[in-house]
Amino acid sequence: MSERASSPPLPDAIRGLVQEIRVPGLPYPIGRIPAAAPWRDLLRVEWSAQHDQSVCHLLKKLDQPWSTRQVNAAYLADRIMDVYLRSSGLHPVLAVQLARLRYPLAWQLATDQPEAFLGPLVPWLDSLEDWRGWSDSGGRSSRALLERLGELVGMINDFFDTGSLTAFTGFCQQWYRDAELRRERAGRLHQRLLETETGAARQRRGDQLARAAVGRALKGRNLPQPILDFVIRHWQPLLRQIGSQDGRSSDNWRHANRLLEWLVWVGDPELASQDLERLYQVGEQLTERLADVWRRVWRDPIPSEALAGIDQVLVASLRREVSEVVTTQGVLAGLDFDLSGLEPEAIKDEAFRDCERQWFVMGEG
Repeated sequence: MSERASSPPLPDAIRGLVQEIRVPGLPYPIGRIPAAAPWRDLLRVEWSAQHDQSVCHLLKKLDQPWSTRQVNAAYLADRIMDVYLRSSGLHPVLAVQLARLRYPLAWQLATDQPEAFLGPLVPWLDSLEDWRGWSDSGGRSSRALLERLGELVGMINDFFDTGSLTAFTGFCQQWYRDAELRRERAGRLHQRLLETETGAARQRRGDQLARAAVGRALKGRNLPQPILDFVIRHWQPLLRQIGSQDGRSSDNWRHANRLLEWLVWVGDPELASQDLERLYQVGEQLTERLADVWRRVWRDPIPSEALAGIDQVLVASLRREVSEVVTTQGVLAGLDFDLSGLEPEAIKDEAFRDCERQWFVMGEG
């Protein structure tokens, strides 16, 4: 639970302004007046009716003997709430409603101890920055906020009548508790979204890596159909899983990528026919190593039928039989791969440290 500290005492400079300034055009008293006109009831009426006119405008309309302190309090209350109206960043519906607090503020600034009201008021107004971005949509959450702020009318009226801030202070403290609960819920939601997006980003990265690795290995090659089918149907998904789970710097990625190169080498007659001794060595280990990496990644044995076509190609190659081959151009056209992803440029930590684990919204306005 977050409790806001009371505001410090009113600075002496502000006290001096209330007592001594003279603003042209305001209805200051001329000479000494026997008694200033009571204005608490007047300000209460304006607040109850939720009028938007300035306090100074109200004083000018009425032919009353206002004291210098009252006039200056009205001027300062108007200036303070007008600045808040322009700079709070809140939706105009909220800002205008809050700016009506100029009436109790003017009343209190003219008293000897305005700190009592400013103590809960100023931190509460500051806390409303949480509602930047709120819109008057007419929905349930929109109505709930307006109804909550509507409770202020009765509480401030009670303050005008009794001088007691108990109800308003309790309102502020409950507001802070509710805000803390919202932040906790928002934090949990943020974490869930972050975990979801992190997982999705890893999957996208794994898919990009797998496409790039397969595209690089198959580019410009002519391979037997069983080899090509195995690469696309079985080995590319395995590479995608390794890329998303372990990354391209892992041992599994290096082994799987090397075995992909072996598959292409033994399958392409132009490559395998150049070194029969190496073909024997590779062919002797290939399926066993494929099965080993498969088991480490998927935790299950590789389907025997997946390796059957590779064994046939190996046997034919060792017998110097020419296997029928197909071009990889059609497969490459559908991969949509980007080789730059295999060797990305390093990004300095300071370039993204401030943005890490943060959410940003891109759009208009």
